Amino acid sequence: MRAFLIASLFAAGCYDVGALGSSFVPDGGGGHGGTGFAGAGGTGGGNWDIVTGPSDGAPALRGVFGSGAGDVVAVGASSTIVRLTAANAPAPESAPPGYNLRAVWIGGHDALAVGDSESVLVRGSAAWDGFSFGDLTLYAVAGLPGGGAIAVGSGGSIVHQSAAMAWEAEPTPDAVFVALRSVAARSASDVIVVGDAGTVVHGTGASVPLTWTQENSGVDGDLFATFTTATETWIVGAGGVILHAGTDDAWAVEPSGTGADLFGVSGDGDSVWAVGAGGTIVRRHAGAWSVEAAGGADLRAVFAAGGGEVWAVGDRGTVLHRRP
Repeated sequence: MRAFLIASLFAAGCYDVGALGSSFVPDGGGGHGGTGFAGAGGTGGGNWDIVTGPSDGAPALRGVFGSGAGDVVAVGASSTIVRLTAANAPAPESAPPGYNLRAVWIGGHDALAVGDSESVLVRGSAAWDGFSFGDLTLYAVAGLPGGGAIAVGSGGSIVHQSAAMAWEAEPTPDAVFVALRSVAARSASDVIVVGDAGTVVHGTGASVPLTWTQENSGVDGDLFATFTTATETWIVGAGGVILHAGTDDAWAVEPSGTGADLFGVSGDGDSVWAVGAGGTIVRRHAGAWSVEAAGGADLRAVFAAGGGEVWAVGDRGTVLHRRP
């Protein structure tokens, strides 16, 4: 019944997505932070700059992603979509009103943003446009190599956009009814999804729909975000938990150095960053995690653009930039 309902809501679509990607978008967790920020020279001494500080009334930013340092976009409440560059202030992009956006994915010329009411926005040549299909919330989206995308959301929903550009439901395990918060693709036939109550779901198969199986994460707390390479995967969540596994998906806890809820994770090769409540930023380097910055509004998502350049976004319009 659930698969039929979702399939009927996603029976239309006209967008092609190519290239490997993942989106790290949580929702909820820890309360609002203050206005301070211990960035460069703060705990851990990262080279973080405040691009846009927290401001009362500013829309929350919940997702950030890019195809590289030159094309990084953040999305959030009130149809907020902004392009981020190191040289300039965040530049608003044109989008239709009324969308509460929670995640963004960019791959080359393709870009998708998702959110409440099963919203899917697509970036065109001059502006973003899209549709809302129903009552479910989509918390995350990831592009797949060769075309198509996977999006996940409330009620254990997983939907895919096929290469034929139509949205359809995936047959998720019957026991999975919790909110699914993040999705990351190791390849088109190897996808990891995480969510509330320690949920980890693994999708495999030669083509969509994938075959989904629930894995034992070893933790009970909510899991908010995941980041993967071809050989390693990290998951972050409530209470500062960080899980790590190789291709065998043997999940093991790594000490994070913080008890703050962690809402986003991303990496660029030799380092991985996670962000969360109270402006917390932790970095994994040389196999160990340490606190790189803390203090300020809750950070909801992070994107490593490469070469040590990283963007973090969060509550009350906060945008932080880590210089290479």
